[in-house]
Amino acid sequence: MNVQLTKNHKLFITLSLYALQGLSVSSLGVVWPDLRHTFGMPLEAVGTLITVSMVSHLLASFNNGRFLNRFSMGQMLFAGTLITTVGLWSMALAPTWLLLILASFISGWGAGILNPSLNTIAAEDKRPKLMHWLHAAFGIGASIGPLVITWLISMGFSWRTGYWLIGGIFAFTAVLFLATISQWQSTIKNAVAQSTNPKTAVTLRQALTRPIIWLSMLFFLLYTGMEVTVGQWSYSLFTEARNITPVQAGLWVSAFYGSMTAGRILWGWFNLTYASWKIHTSLLGVIIGAGLLWLNLGWTGEAAVVIIGLCASAVFPMMMSGTSRRVGEAFTTHTIGLQVAMASIGASIVPGLAGLVAGKWGLEVIGLFVLGTAVLLTFVHQWTEHAQTAPKKIAHTAKRAKKHAI
Repeated sequence: MNVQLTKNHKLFITLSLYALQGLSVSSLGVVWPDLRHTFGMPLEAVGTLITVSMVSHLLASFNNGRFLNRFSMGQMLFAGTLITTVGLWSMALAPTWLLLILASFISGWGAGILNPSLNTIAAEDKRPKLMHWLHAAFGIGASIGPLVITWLISMGFSWRTGYWLIGGIFAFTAVLFLATISQWQSTIKNAVAQSTNPKTAVTLRQALTRPIIWLSMLFFLLYTGMEVTVGQWSYSLFTEARNITPVQAGLWVSAFYGSMTAGRILWGWFNLTYASWKIHTSLLGVIIGAGLLWLNLGWTGEAAVVIIGLCASAVFPMMMSGTSRRVGEAFTTHTIGLQVAMASIGASIVPGLAGLVAGKWGLEVIGLFVLGTAVLLTFVHQWTEHAQTAPKKIAHTAKRAKKHAI
């Protein structure tokens, strides 16, 4: 099979695959009631599935740079879609809870390969819009997933049908990547390979010795944790602490995700490139929104989530696309994998911490928690910028001193 892909074909495939990732992730919440009854599991057992999937996702993401040093981008995409297919179809077939957990681990591993690989493709692209649209596509997929699964279940199909369907789409993309495997190359990897000896390629251990990379990891942990905290806790805050009707609260939460997706489409349309002042401006908007969420001044207390979503929408894509600029091309593939892994950790730890704080001081503290996280995030970003520019300033000063000495 000889399939030739144009640049626009690759753009469409990349965005569609990331949307499919979002669709897959968001489906669990809808299938869980039927799934747990199939295996006779309690409500809280969903935490086991999520944890197992997250651990495998982290392991694969942490090793993304190592994998890309050994395999081509085409091989990574083929392997990621194939493994995800096996995991999803295994979930559809699983006769026991233990085998379902194993299938969840396999599916998470496939996602852990695809997520940083797709972000690497977007980071390498000369058009900044791709990174914004990539994450907008994930949001669109995450919105469509529950609708598709709900429709299937309402039509009388089993929850297993959903996994057969999503796995089938991943299987199709796996065949597509197999047919075009040589056409997917990492430009960063090629540039590094041409300028360095393959035997001396940067290792994960070397990457972890650089403070700038640790700061980038911390940034993504805090940012994703803050974003997920707003999404997970706003509904409870509005309904239980502010006596807003469930329908209205649901609309506000949907508006939060909608504003974030719309923002990423908008910023992509304007080809918003990475710049420190743009990150600071976006975070300032998030701080204002978080302040309004905390102060709860009339309707602005709820509309604040829309402000947060719109202002935060550009942060993740811009920071991810600016990875090479911050850490250098040689460390980019490792760093992207580490950032994706830390984002997953943040999505679990930070909302959990917010829950502990809310359990002790009440749900109204959620706004203050988000505000504090946004302020801390701003300081971490400033620290990251300082760590990036400090070596250049030292080198420039040394060069001037040497020139004057001569």
